[in-house]
Amino acid sequence: MAGDGLILRTARPEDVKGLARLESDCWPGTLAASEEQIAARLAAYSDGQWVAETSNRLLGYSSAQRIDAARLSTLPLTYGSITDLDRFTATHAS
Repeated sequence: MAGDGLILRTARPEDVKGLARLESDCWPGTLAASEEQIAARLAAYSDGQWVAETSNRLLGYSSAQRIDAARLSTLPLTYGSITDLDRFTATHAS
């Protein structure tokens, strides 16, 4: 692969299926995010979704979300309550 460098870029909607495969390869069972969850993250905060690729092959993925500070001061704090069950639709802060 001489000359094929690593490319870091924001994720695109057409990456969702490949990212779900990557999640399944890396995380056991229900810990892997589904296509629906990845698409929701991308829709909520596209600037926080990054992929690493080479030769048009996805190698890695980073997902970050901005959570409203007021949400963090409510109880109980669970992953589901903070992330809208991993969709970030109501908790995402722009």
